[in-house]
Amino acid sequence: MKRRFTPWRVSFLLCALASITAGCGQSAAQGGTFAWLDVPLNDLTIPLGQEIRIEGHASDPTGVSRVEIWVNQELTWTLDDLSTSGDFVRFSQSWIPQEEGDYFILAAASGNGGESSTPASVIVHVGRLPVVALVTEESIEEPDPPTPTPVTDLPETIVQFWADPLQIEADACTLLRWHVENAEKVVLGSTEVSEQGSYEVCLCESTSYRLTVTGLDGNAEEFKVSIPVSGTCAPPTMEIDETPPAAPALLKPLDGSDLGPVADAILRWNAVSDESGIAQYQVQVQRHSGDNDWTAAPGNPWTGLADTQLLLTVEYGYTYRWRVRAVDGAGNAGPWSGWFTFKVPLT
Repeated sequence: MKRRFTPWRVSFLLCALASITAGCGQSAAQGGTFAWLDVPLNDLTIPLGQEIRIEGHASDPTGVSRVEIWVNQELTWTLDDLSTSGDFVRFSQSWIPQEEGDYFILAAASGNGGESSTPASVIVHVGRLPVVALVTEESIEEPDPPTPTPVTDLPETIVQFWADPLQIEADACTLLRWHVENAEKVVLGSTEVSEQGSYEVCLCESTSYRLTVTGLDGNAEEFKVSIPVSGTCAPPTMEIDETPPAAPALLKPLDGSDLGPVADAILRWNAVSDESGIAQYQVQVQRHSGDNDWTAAPGNPWTGLADTQLLLTVEYGYTYRWRVRAVDGAGNAGPWSGWFTFKVPLT
């Protein structure tokens, strides 16, 4: 296969592209929420039963709060315990498809400021490996002699394959770029691609990539780009949340209310927030029959409540009081709210 691949031309093209093209780190610094998938490569085909690694990066100037991964329009994973923290994070998830078919994978990031990224997407084909037929001596037939074909001049295959930028710092990103002319097939790694394109990679160590080009004459040739990476990726920092959430504000029944002879009362309070999230609300209820001797109401206490209300069964002739506290995702219990009282008279 003929080819034309001149190092000086690639170097010149790299210098020109560097002046007009921003890398991954620069685009994230401009603000906004971004997410991208490093693996799997788009249009990848794998056999059934093989594990797929879904890996990528996300960025947001306010910090990335979570990454959602969707498979065929279904939310499959929500990653909020990310491997790195801050405005640039890396995420990873393993997955083994259980059925053959095409799987459309989306990844979207959400920032602490409430913004969501445009989803990054790839399609993966899952199917059985081709079955190789067994050939016996009885099934072998002598082929007819080939018919000579006239030799024609084929156009020259032109290949350019480079990285922009060629060298990066650890945890930064670069673009693999290629430009091919007069080729029968172009394969990046193990995925067939178009004759011209680019693919973004974010690396923690020096890595090499190969582009296999099959010319019009049927001959295949490999081209390799090695990306030097300096430094190491920073290990994830583990921050321990020791700050409890605030006390909820009680809403209804209002303090000192007379509910009349009712069988049920709905206790409502305001939701509170915490950097570790709210794991549950806890409610205490006490009552007395007129002697101010407060005792626990039947069912007290209530724990593990995800909602901000509780349906309470009450009895006639009692005065009730209740209070609420929140427990965050790190297990920190906040302070109790103040007591609210209400009456349920006999008539």
